[in-house]
Amino acid sequence: MIFLTNNFTALGIVYRNDCSLMDIVNSNYNDKLIKVRSWINRWNKRDLTVMGKCTVIKTLLFSQLTYLVPPLPRPDASFIRTFDTIIFHFLWGCKRDKVKREIITRNKEHGGLGLFYLSDFIIGLKTSLISKLLNNSFHHTWKDIMIMQLKFPDHITISVENGLAKTNCLFTQDVLNCYTEWKISSVNAALGSIDHCVWYNQAITDIGAKLWNNHLIDKGIFYISDFLSIDQSTILNYDMFINKWELSPNTISKTEYCNIIMGIRRYNCPTINSRNIEFVDSNIKLKFLHSVTGQVKGSKIRDKMYDSICPNELSPLRQWVIDLNNQPIDWAVVLSNLFFLVSKNFKLIQFQYKLLMRITTCRYMRHKMKIVTDTPMCSLCNTYLETIPHIYLHCIHTNSFITILEDFIKRKIDRNYKDPNKINFIVCNHTSQIINYLNIVAKWYISKRFQAGDMPIWQGYIKLLKLSLTGDKIGHKSSIVSILAD
Repeated sequence: MIFLTNNFTALGIVYRNDCSLMDIVNSNYNDKLIKVRSWINRWNKRDLTVMGKCTVIKTLLFSQLTYLVPPLPRPDASFIRTFDTIIFHFLWGCKRDKVKREIITRNKEHGGLGLFYLSDFIIGLKTSLISKLLNNSFHHTWKDIMIMQLKFPDHITISVENGLAKTNCLFTQDVLNCYTEWKISSVNAALGSIDHCVWYNQAITDIGAKLWNNHLIDKGIFYISDFLSIDQSTILNYDMFINKWELSPNTISKTEYCNIIMGIRRYNCPTINSRNIEFVDSNIKLKFLHSVTGQVKGSKIRDKMYDSICPNELSPLRQWVIDLNNQPIDWAVVLSNLFFLVSKNFKLIQFQYKLLMRITTCRYMRHKMKIVTDTPMCSLCNTYLETIPHIYLHCIHTNSFITILEDFIKRKIDRNYKDPNKINFIVCNHTSQIINYLNIVAKWYISKRFQAGDMPIWQGYIKLLKLSLTGDKIGHKSSIVSILAD
């Protein structure tokens, strides 16, 4: 008998009959990693902004894995680390992250760039498959197979919420594990606790025995929140529970209900947020994955996993508040304004973002990094250290230029314009997007002049302003052009 070695390709995945499953997984993922490196080598030759690189990462690099992730087991941790390292090195153009990754992975209005880790990309794709399990209008053989591989095929909610699959059903178990990891990450981001399904849950038991009640299951009663008051401050007593769900006393006895409540109370731990039933997040469960369109996108699932901490807590933004005389600033509005309203010129947006994150260049930092070896003093006034605040707030040459800019704004746009603390100049949060655009370009021009060691000149600024408008498709472009033409 002759053993034939064969391989075939389906949906971009190469299958072989002469190696193990993990060998097939590693081979396919490593092939894609080679393609990712190849794409990066091509795009590294272009002068891309970090926003442009984010677009490349999302559309070209992560997409290489889109058809591998759902059917195959997850790659090992070393592959995920390698992939993430390659992505972030490409983003910054060096081996050192200029902004912490936990910040970069936030939404733009929260101080990030909307990027994500490979592990979260995988969780999003695999978890999105569950939304098809819940969609009664979707029919496919793989769905039927997956349902039959659940521990309780007739009770999808209980099986999925508790991560219960039959033995050796690796694909189904992997999807359920991803869903469980998504819930944990999401409630941690929301500083809440999981709204556990109480049935057959090993964490909520009747003195070791798992809970089960067919009558309540048939009524659609599954979760901890179903046994809580509206404000989630207390567990409902028997009479209140019966009234809430309009049940008859024959549905569940007081003894049976007492056993369920005791199980929930044993699980509850007020001193630990993740087990405090008062913080139960009833939005992070299967109902989140219900969709009338058929499937919830992985991006929507990922968004739940990242914290929405107010950007006011970010250290570079807190430092700007100090530098601007502790004036109140709504940074969420500032960042949203920057990314979505002021400009569509990525170079301008990149400059302003780097300035707010305090990673833009200055002579003092270049001296510390031994790029400039002579002196860290200001290249124009030669009196103070050339730090970021000095360049944009304190240097006499900058202030002289800003005075000319403010006079121009008063003459052409807003005769009542005042900015004594330079808040509008730095954060660009004025109600007029035209003024914000002029201020961003002004800072960009000042930065270029300081790097060159030359004085800011008004005609040079106007030239850069006209150049910045070239190709910018922002709505107020025509207004700025007409102002310059006067």
